[in-house]
Amino acid sequence: MKESKNIPMINDQFDANVFFHILKKSKWLLLTIAVIVAVLTFVYLRYAPRIYESSAIIQINQENSSTKILGVEKAYEEDQLAQIVELLGSKRFVSMTLEKLPLKISYYNKGIFLSEELYKHSPIDVSYRITGNHIFGQRIYFNYLNLDTYELVCMDGDNEQKYKGTFGKKIAIPGVELNIKLKNKNAFVNQSFFTENSFYFVLNNSSSILNKYLSHLTVSVNNYNAKTIQISYRGKNALKTSEIANTIAKTYLEYEINRKKESSTSIIAFIDKQTSEIFKKLSSTEKDILNFKQTNNIKDYGPATVQPVSIYMGKINEFEDAILNADIEISSLKQIDKELTKSEDIN
Repeated sequence: MKESKNIPMINDQFDANVFFHILKKSKWLLLTIAVIVAVLTFVYLRYAPRIYESSAIIQINQENSSTKILGVEKAYEEDQLAQIVELLGSKRFVSMTLEKLPLKISYYNKGIFLSEELYKHSPIDVSYRITGNHIFGQRIYFNYLNLDTYELVCMDGDNEQKYKGTFGKKIAIPGVELNIKLKNKNAFVNQSFFTENSFYFVLNNSSSILNKYLSHLTVSVNNYNAKTIQISYRGKNALKTSEIANTIAKTYLEYEINRKKESSTSIIAFIDKQTSEIFKKLSSTEKDILNFKQTNNIKDYGPATVQPVSIYMGKINEFEDAILNADIEISSLKQIDKELTKSEDIN
């Protein structure tokens, strides 16, 4: 009877001859896979949208002496920074900032896979007057014909419509009245940059695209000890991304300057009012003292002579100063109470 032997399916030792034999048999398959991977990598790197991020850092230098006295300075500063972060990321503030940038019209060059935004580099300048809201967000293709005329191509419902216009003159299409001026004729004349139906622009509705800009914006405390806040914006256009982040920072600095000016104006007005009232009281007190002297036939001795009357007059002046100081404090407290009552958002 013959003995049976178990032949192992896997050899624990590496057999170079077998490996190279398999590699030789599969060389075309491996080469094909390598070529496909290389092509896909090239296409991705060439046509994948590049995402840029720009950041701006602002430092908050606001001291509050009352927080130091109360011993809550750190808690106040953290709360203050949180409020500023909330302000910078709010719809109202961002909307106010975006109004300062040329974002009402977007210009694009249509590529094979992607469209490139020509922020501040458009060869034409478009001004418009809206006649129908349906035009917002719609692509309006621009074809250069000659130095005087151009052609617009857009959709009217399900139908494609073409309109011929003259540079510098108004042209009406469904939903909008346009006036287009030529800034760079070479971009079209060479035909190397723009081909037919490759260049287009879009009219943006500020309220509807606000959420898009907010979704790409990040505002956070960068360093609590240094009191710095970082504003970051991500986008597909480097210049546009940079300008949005920097404009938000600049707008906040302008906002702070205006706020401080208003506060200083209010303080000066309050001081002027108190000065006027104190002057009136001093004048009235001086008249009362003069009348008292005349009524009681009191003579005014020289400053070197110490008389009972001069002592009494000194005490009266002290009391008058104390009353005036108390009046100033009362007026100040009334003003604070007025501000607290007027504003519900005051901290």
